[in-house]
Amino acid sequence: MAIVCATVFGTIAYRVQMKFLLEKSNFSDYASIIITVTSALMNLICSLILSQFYYWIARKLTNLGEKKTSSFVLY
Repeated sequence: MAIVCATVFGTIAYRVQMKFLLEKSNFSDYASIIITVTSALMNLICSLILSQFYYWIARKLTNLGEKKTSSFVLY
């Protein structure tokens, strides 16, 4: 949960900082488009990384549970 909150906070901080920087540059006409596209790509990359991380945790927990129940056999 803390990782997700940090990702959201990082994206918001990125958007605010980029808006400030791009409005003072030559790209001020396209600032909102650039910020939206790059933020969407950052969210996509973070979502893919987090889904792989959650999949890894699920496998570890499943393997941990299998070790506890594999010795119990019904006849």
